[in-house]
Amino acid sequence: MAQEIELKLSLPASAYNSLREQPLLKKYQRQERETRSLCNLYFDTPELALNRHKIALRIRRQGDRFIQTLKTRGSSQGGLHQRQEWEWDLESAELDCSLLPADALPQGVDLASFEPVFSTDFERTVWKLRVPGEDQDTDIELVLDEGWAIAGAWNSNKPEPGKRKSGPSTSASITKGRDAISEVELELLSGDPGQLYRLALELSKEVPLRITRVSKAERGFRLLCPERARQLPQLSELDRAKLTEHQLLMHLLTFTQSAIESFEFLEDPQLLSQVLAGFEDLQALSTALSLSIPQATQQALASCCQSLRHRLGPWLLEQRYALNISPNAGYPVRMQEIEKILRSQSLAQCLLQLSFAGYSAEPVGR
Repeated sequence: MAQEIELKLSLPASAYNSLREQPLLKKYQRQERETRSLCNLYFDTPELALNRHKIALRIRRQGDRFIQTLKTRGSSQGGLHQRQEWEWDLESAELDCSLLPADALPQGVDLASFEPVFSTDFERTVWKLRVPGEDQDTDIELVLDEGWAIAGAWNSNKPEPGKRKSGPSTSASITKGRDAISEVELELLSGDPGQLYRLALELSKEVPLRITRVSKAERGFRLLCPERARQLPQLSELDRAKLTEHQLLMHLLTFTQSAIESFEFLEDPQLLSQVLAGFEDLQALSTALSLSIPQATQQALASCCQSLRHRLGPWLLEQRYALNISPNAGYPVRMQEIEKILRSQSLAQCLLQLSFAGYSAEPVGR
């Protein structure tokens, strides 16, 4: 068993080549980058018992090697993820339930009921980096993953655009065939977790790296139950009042990131009211915080809120941020403008800087 500490970031496909050629990666790399194809098959019960407990069970096919992996719930704050992980080499692609630690599984789960629920197929480029520090060097593995999460099991043939791969059916309802994987992961191998943020911030000056909360496993489960993407993290006013500044910042970041990614996945403009509400709460908090929020970050938040309010203005009703969108000639153009804002490099840097400010105020895992 090992503890995994990583920072997950999304990246537009148009920026792949720019990331690959970043001088910073060449400066810190310890060996030549590697590229390999990875296929993963995820398992759960018909009732998705593992997923309800935030547990992921998969078999990875890497060349001729088969690796069974179990990951537990762990914790996530502002984009930095920590969780327990077990790995076992297998002789074939058959799941071996005898290897699974009982204390890491939900109580009473039926091991015999595990079945394939979805698969992922992507190309991974890996950099092994060593970032110098004042007290110690930090070893980081940076990976660029590009491919698909696919409803169903493995298939050797690539699906045509808009179609899903064939495979065993599951008890869950499949309503969407596949979801793009386009992300960067920075995993701590040794050293200071804060260097994950510092490296990401340096890279974000050149490429639009945005914090993401959606794992590859979650992409697969969203294919099975798309409406789960609509479930945003909520707090009552009473619970919210009990939070420290740091805790409130982490909650608002989680809420806002979730709202953005829900809108992008479901393509439902109604979710934009939640996106705007999240950004306006972040803006208000950033000006009042005793945390060290850079002036440039505060300005970026203010600019984002102003731009979103301007484009959503015609649709805002009397109720706070409630949207009633009616089709008109300008609607598609406005949606494109809003999507451009949400995918902008300045906004990505802003969210990353806010996350780092929260981490610095109350470091995770120390």
